[in-house]
Amino acid sequence: MAELLSIQEVAQITGLHEITIRRYIRSGELEAVRIGRRIRVRREALDRLLKPLQPDAAPEAAAEDAAYLKESAAVYEIAGAKGSAAPAQALIGGVALRLVQLPLEDISLVAQMVTRLQQQRQAAAPRCLSPVEIVAEARRQAALLSDVPRAEIAARFEALAEEIRGQAIAQGTAIEGDWLGD
Repeated sequence: MAELLSIQEVAQITGLHEITIRRYIRSGELEAVRIGRRIRVRREALDRLLKPLQPDAAPEAAAEDAAYLKESAAVYEIAGAKGSAAPAQALIGGVALRLVQLPLEDISLVAQMVTRLQQQRQAAAPRCLSPVEIVAEARRQAALLSDVPRAEIAARFEALAEEIRGQAIAQGTAIEGDWLGD
């Protein structure tokens, strides 16, 4: 009898998330059988899915892989273009295809680089203020303006509102003209 694997086991073997495995099953890319209320995947079906990802030693297969990689590199580059509507899946797929071709030492270097980039992004990300911090900052700003006359504050507010309105008109997100009120 064929070895039947649960979705969790398939996810562990492939390193993919369980939801991704379910999507493969739903799309028909991965054959599965329903046993009662449970879904099982035959080991042979999983091997067929993974076979294209395993490197082949034959030279003609290497030439086919190179052509496929060149083709997928174009999709990869298009997906990475700024302002492109190409799905993120194409970008991730291109990266995954390139990772599969790397030796193990290089893959560990890529993992280290990804970790370093995540740490840099977390350090550079602006921290959100808590409500208490927002109130404290507002009070600090108000204390700085306590000796400024009310008329000057009103004039600053009007100038700022006019500047924002001008930017909105320039961007086409506002209608030019006088405001008549509510």
